[in-house]
Amino acid sequence: MVGKKLVFAREGAPPGVAESQREFGPMEKKHERHPLIGSMKGTFTIEPGWDLTKPALDAEELVEMDANLERTADLIADGLSGKSR
Repeated sequence: MVGKKLVFAREGAPPGVAESQREFGPMEKKHERHPLIGSMKGTFTIEPGWDLTKPALDAEELVEMDANLERTADLIADGLSGKSR
């Protein structure tokens, strides 16, 4: 079909038959808020006078946590290398 033009033409409907309406149209945009926004409202409260800027752990707790982490890392390293203390 080199050099020829291909044309698609719609054939007319038989008399008395009309084309059906489109079943699906474009979705309507909803301007509602997402259901998760505000879904946890009221699930917890912050006591009056509570300082949200203070650290969660004091210095002693932080040192103890660091030491525990080091001990755990040493035990894991010893276990991987096959050494025992």
